[in-house]
Amino acid sequence: MATTHRPTNDQNPSQTPPVDIFLIRHGQTEANIALQMSGWMETPLTEVGMEQARATGRALARRGGNAAEVLPIDRMLSSDLGRALHTAQLVAGEVGEPEIELVPELREWNFGSYEGATLEAMWHAIFDQLGIQPTSAGEVGANFWTHMRHAAAEGFDEPAVMTALARADASGGANTWEQFLARAEQSLQRIRLEAEALAQQRESVSGGGEDPALPRPNPSLAVVSHGAFIRTLLSLMDPVQYAGEPIANAAVCHLRYSPNPGFALVRTNVSAEDW
Repeated sequence: MATTHRPTNDQNPSQTPPVDIFLIRHGQTEANIALQMSGWMETPLTEVGMEQARATGRALARRGGNAAEVLPIDRMLSSDLGRALHTAQLVAGEVGEPEIELVPELREWNFGSYEGATLEAMWHAIFDQLGIQPTSAGEVGANFWTHMRHAAAEGFDEPAVMTALARADASGGANTWEQFLARAEQSLQRIRLEAEALAQQRESVSGGGEDPALPRPNPSLAVVSHGAFIRTLLSLMDPVQYAGEPIANAAVCHLRYSPNPGFALVRTNVSAEDW
């Protein structure tokens, strides 16, 4: 379900247009259906996932509210994992085929030796590290976020959960919280630079004879990544407005960026039907 946040102010004294940023989670995958952990593991989109991605692209193309008008996305960044790139390609096919640049830093949390394991196996290892017991047999087989909420109820936040998994991982490959956060901060800086470049490009074009009275959509940047990684980006971009809710497959989180005040969250978890 989409969550709408405070309206953002499109008035910009410098005349530099705000940039619309769309964080998009990949579509449904085979591992999602099997309740397998797939941080850095490759897993293909299902038929449902592919249609989710196309529907998201169609919704973004008509985000202006005019069914007859297609609004392009100016530029796209994507995690280099196959499910994210495939999603980006399907979205791009609906929004004017923008260039897609692969950014490995946008990858999901690496689960180490638990890549491909069941949710139950991974969370049992985490609970053992934290000293948490499942409250019921039903919870043991529940989804990722049920377990995360249970950990939170016991006083353990996401960094503590990630640290526990890194301790439990015999391979040493699972991301620590520090590693994951460093990637998120690096990605945030990349997104900021891309947004500023798009805004400056638009400002330059407008100063070159374009009629300012003609309505134009804001410059736009789409970023295709993964559920936990998008949540971390949102917590860095707008910690006041983002409440930490999980992100659905192919859902969009819409932000606006301007140099001052920076990132402002407009809508969270927007499905294709919500546009």
